[in-house]
Amino acid sequence: MKTTIPLALLITVASVAQAAPDMVGVSAAVEDVAMSFENDRIPAVDSELAIFLLDVERGATRLVADKVSTDLTYCGSPSWSVDGRRILFDSSPGQRFQLARMQAMEVAGGALHVREIGIGTAPTESPDGKKIACWLNSGAVAGDSAGLWLMKADGSARTPLGVRGAGIPKWSPDGRRLLVSAFVSPVSLEIVDLAGPAGPTVEPIMLNGTVFYSVPSWAGDDNTMVAVVKVGGSVDVALIDVSNPGKAVFKRSLWKKGGGVSPAYPVYHPGTGQCVFAGRERDGTVLYSFCVGEEPRRIDPKGCRGKIASLAFSPDGRYVLFCSVPE
Repeated sequence: MKTTIPLALLITVASVAQAAPDMVGVSAAVEDVAMSFENDRIPAVDSELAIFLLDVERGATRLVADKVSTDLTYCGSPSWSVDGRRILFDSSPGQRFQLARMQAMEVAGGALHVREIGIGTAPTESPDGKKIACWLNSGAVAGDSAGLWLMKADGSARTPLGVRGAGIPKWSPDGRRLLVSAFVSPVSLEIVDLAGPAGPTVEPIMLNGTVFYSVPSWAGDDNTMVAVVKVGGSVDVALIDVSNPGKAVFKRSLWKKGGGVSPAYPVYHPGTGQCVFAGRERDGTVLYSFCVGEEPRRIDPKGCRGKIASLAFSPDGRYVLFCSVPE
């Protein structure tokens, strides 16, 4: 088993300098993918977790993926490529995550296609579309250790990242860092710097007097994340500056917890000023959406019940992916 990252791969990561995307082209690609999902498709009755798409403008939802095969009926951890052309997710036989397989969904030739890209969970694609980072569970591959792994976008050349970080990775907009959320609550967070001169390094995100809950997301730039935080007696959906992870800075509150709603899995798009989160209530979880300065409005997703998790914005801010238990 390889134990180090090839120098060529590290140089590629370190030299990523993203040009401003063509948002007209990105939005067109996003729309091609979104429109390929049928409004009236009913989730499979034996699906244990499915992926849905929320139209933020209209408040409507569509089913994206409820099962990949007879065995792979647990679909989760969706993410969208920066160019808007692909949706990545993982699929497993129930919660046996060591058997999870990563999938790439895209439109080609006017039709929607799903292809397997290898063993692992929580895939996240680099901004240049050339690499994927993921979490590999213990026992997933004989001889391979659990941890964060890198690979090419087609799933080839799998290589362990070789750092102690553990959890769900999310690639930064500049391609140089991973935001990693541990599988615990309250959640511990780390930044993996892929462009360090001596190889990847890990630093915990620390903010004095603050506890982090749920899985955060990048908030449109390389140094800001949106997270659910508890400071004193207040629980906020907030923007946090992580340019210096060990001395993170509370930038601003987007919304303070109220009305018996506990926020989780927040996503924020600075281009639209829109924030969406899963709101846990006494009777279950629903989606909430708001623009900064407004009160969140409740969205009851069609075809969903009980659990809502793993939110991810489309790059243009029009749609949000999430996973839920089908009705």
